[in-house]
Amino acid sequence: MTAFTFDPTHVHHVEAGHPERPERLAAIRARLETDGLWDEMARLPTPEASREALERVHAPAYLDLLEDVAVAGGARLDPDT
Repeated sequence: MTAFTFDPTHVHHVEAGHPERPERLAAIRARLETDGLWDEMARLPTPEASREALERVHAPAYLDLLEDVAVAGGARLDPDT
């Protein structure tokens, strides 16, 4: 089975020049529909990532920093985050 995971909040990622933007998501869906694949795919909600899953791709110290920033009210981490 092939599945597509998507959350409506993804369309709010509108930083200039960032590859993950609403137009890209719309283009992906349009292509899947054109190719007749959209109706064949399961659509799944985006699950919340566990700390364990995040540590597979990020250093624990970086995740600690993100937690500290969130607790402090948030901040810009880089130009698009």
